[in-house]
Amino acid sequence: MIAHRFDGMNRRSFLRLAAIGGTGALVASSLAGCGKASPQISSAPAGSRSPNLDAIIDGARKEGELNLSWGESSGGGGRSVQSWAESINRNYGLKLNVQFTPGPSMSDMAARIVQEVAAGRPASSDVYFGSARATTTMVNQEVVQSVDWPSFATHLQKPDSLEATDLTVPVTADVPGISYNSNKVAPADVPKSLQDLLNPKYKGRMAGHVDASTYAEIASDEIWGEQRTVDFVRQFASSVAGLLRSGEIERVLTGEFDIFSVDGAGADVFRRQELGQPLGHVIPADVPMREFRCMCIPKNSAHPNAAKLFLDHVMSREGQDVLFANTYADHPSVHGSKFAPFIDKQVPGVTFHDLTVAFNQRNGVDKMDRLTRMFVAIMRGTKS
Repeated sequence: MIAHRFDGMNRRSFLRLAAIGGTGALVASSLAGCGKASPQISSAPAGSRSPNLDAIIDGARKEGELNLSWGESSGGGGRSVQSWAESINRNYGLKLNVQFTPGPSMSDMAARIVQEVAAGRPASSDVYFGSARATTTMVNQEVVQSVDWPSFATHLQKPDSLEATDLTVPVTADVPGISYNSNKVAPADVPKSLQDLLNPKYKGRMAGHVDASTYAEIASDEIWGEQRTVDFVRQFASSVAGLLRSGEIERVLTGEFDIFSVDGAGADVFRRQELGQPLGHVIPADVPMREFRCMCIPKNSAHPNAAKLFLDHVMSREGQDVLFANTYADHPSVHGSKFAPFIDKQVPGVTFHDLTVAFNQRNGVDKMDRLTRMFVAIMRGTKS
């Protein structure tokens, strides 16, 4: 059953999903280091279920429900949740009432859960789904449950291989880079790197990101460093004709802009290419990145057992296929990844900078936030 609710000026859909199916245990995520192009890890075979999993299933049956909330555009929103819920109920013989409510931004939801833990209130979402940086904030605030995944989880027997930890689990990734209209940019003129964008021939034809996406990460000591990145962003900002938000690739498709960078839209462009739309995407040779989205279980989750089953199922091949069907992205290191071939075809054998929880812990969330504010000011000070 799916119900919809409209609230004031904001359209909000409320999904009640009484489903039939899933497989798994929880996966909370943390991310690490730089990764070679998409080595893939097989899930544990069906039937190798840990005895500890029975206790998790019984606990979920007693809980009877699961409350989830994140952006409708994140991970396929309610469409993905409905498919996952049906699978969990079917695979475990449960009748969980899974409720999904579209929520605020990733950073706002993280802040809300931190406040709820401090106030002793249940979490607004039994599973948090958000950016690596926002997830790192929750870890730093000590509001995330520690889970021993290998003790029961079917699909997280080797969490390190997926850059997961007892606290956080990366569930999907995208490749930030350069999107372009292939009808407007000739093959010989396609930029291959961020540095290429400073060529005068592109001036006035490009859009930048209104939120200065990923520049703070690029400015880390692990990648370009602060001064080199500041110099680049200042020059790039003087060449753009406007600013776009994530998800506004249509304005490149229509020819309003020839190029959009840094976009964070690789998966969406790959999807559109499959539909025959005249778009291209470049993973910059001078800064190849994989940007991960993570899940974790708040300490104040009201239904922690159901949350564990849910998160483990998301990391199964079946769960990842749902992600890919709705977003054209998945975790590139899970065996059978459908997103990995798109990445590997474009940049075979490249070593990526993985933007994960571990990356943010090494470089400091406060520093990343300060750099983001600075780069936003530079970009918006030039064009609004």
